[in-house]
Amino acid sequence: MTFYNRSVLVEGVQKSVASTVEGCRNTLGYTLDSHGDLLTMNASHPMDEACSTSKSFDFVVPADVEGGAAFVRVCLADGYYTAISCNGYGG
Repeated sequence: MTFYNRSVLVEGVQKSVASTVEGCRNTLGYTLDSHGDLLTMNASHPMDEACSTSKSFDFVVPADVEGGAAFVRVCLADGYYTAISCNGYGG
């Protein structure tokens, strides 16, 4: 993850051993301000979805406020883009 002035680059590898939609994996990213309020969100591209494989991904989450995002929340999601597990970064 790389913080920029008005955005955050989220990149990594998604892994899945299942081929069902529930077992496929995507990634969600949320930018938050210094108070923990949501600025915006974005997600890995559907072409980067991992089903019974590993797939690299990268996407930018905007943070269009002066100074950019203070925090980022990244979530592993299923094939429906429903969050399964999340971690916070920054601050």
